[in-house]
Amino acid sequence: MDPKVRDRLDRLAKLVTEYENLNTELMELLPPESVLKGGEESASWTPTEEGLAKWDWITSRLREIHAWMRQNMEKLMKIERENRP
Repeated sequence: MDPKVRDRLDRLAKLVTEYENLNTELMELLPPESVLKGGEESASWTPTEEGLAKWDWITSRLREIHAWMRQNMEKLMKIERENRP
């Protein structure tokens, strides 16, 4: 496998893992009763100041990671196009 492709795939795997871990952490900030079950209305939730700061940080980081994942995919596709016979 092309070393450039391997490097990009490794980076992408790390980003996906971090994204999944942060998403799990974000869901753990929600109280159990706020998680919707089929057809239920959402429960109101008032986070603590600390909880809100953590929520904001995690969601900001998730947006960054998502952008980096998209960039990595674009670079992988570019490498693939360049390597076509």
